[in-house]
Amino acid sequence: MSTTYFIAPYNPEEWSNPKLKNERTESDLIILGTDYTNKMLLQWPKVHIYSIVYGIVEWSIPNQNELLDPLIGHLQHNRQVVAFQPNESILFYNYILWHRMVISPKYRLFFLVTLDGIA
Repeated sequence: MSTTYFIAPYNPEEWSNPKLKNERTESDLIILGTDYTNKMLLQWPKVHIYSIVYGIVEWSIPNQNELLDPLIGHLQHNRQVVAFQPNESILFYNYILWHRMVISPKYRLFFLVTLDGIA
């Protein structure tokens, strides 16, 4: 079973349901790929950046414990949502907290989990 986590600037339940859509289901947040990458490099100097194309970033953050998997993620094409794979270490939680710190507090962020691509 595949699990993916997302952090988005809108409530995913409201966003996916046309009856609940309103002005809160859209956001003007734009995450600049280069800026995000630079901040990531300051936090995790050994991060592997795989690509920055049209502001979309893909990364892998190595774990301090080399026996554990890295945290793999990407900034989606809308430059508002990050997606990442689960990781059984403190790195997983540190990334989530770090992401909250680098995004302006004026934006509400929502955490979403999907299993096998089903939200």
